[in-house]
Amino acid sequence: MQDRIIMSGIGGQGIIVGTKLIGITATGLGQYALHYAEYGGEMRGTRCECTLTVADQPVTSTPQVSNCEAAIIMHPESFDRLVQKLLPGGLALVNSSLIDVSKLALRKDVEWLLVPATDLGTSLGHAMVSTMVAIGAFAEETQLVPAAAIADHLSALIPPYRHQLLEMDAKGIEMGANCVATGEQVSRIPATEAPYHFARTGAVASG
Repeated sequence: MQDRIIMSGIGGQGIIVGTKLIGITATGLGQYALHYAEYGGEMRGTRCECTLTVADQPVTSTPQVSNCEAAIIMHPESFDRLVQKLLPGGLALVNSSLIDVSKLALRKDVEWLLVPATDLGTSLGHAMVSTMVAIGAFAEETQLVPAAAIADHLSALIPPYRHQLLEMDAKGIEMGANCVATGEQVSRIPATEAPYHFARTGAVASG
């Protein structure tokens, strides 16, 4: 079994680090992961998109995928492209701070989880924490990996010159997970299709 996640936004949001954190957490729990990143030449402001495949056996498929079980959409520019790639019953986690879905035509066969990631990250001290909020929310929603375990790998992936943000990043992951667990500050739109069930590495690890 394999789960394919695409996370997309713009340079400077921490998309690459966020998806790598999920992947390295999964491998630490005995899973296999394949990570692929696409981004422009500029460090800030251009599209950044990462594909992560997590599986219970070595991943032999291409790192680029045409369909996915989950999409984490952090910026409006990515919305249409990622939604088209979602399989029926898949999960669309949307940064509702930047994307107003009330003005968009939404697929009815997709599960929608609306998380004000930028607002929540900013409340902790920095908008860049928004991606940590999003992956914490994703982990709690899918149980693909435990949200608490993601924070254990922060120091390995965050550059040393940004280690002053490690505590803030860890709080962002925890905040995203707590919002989903409690239902506070997040909104849901259920799918007409049966929801996709992730491998739930997190549930196995904690059980």
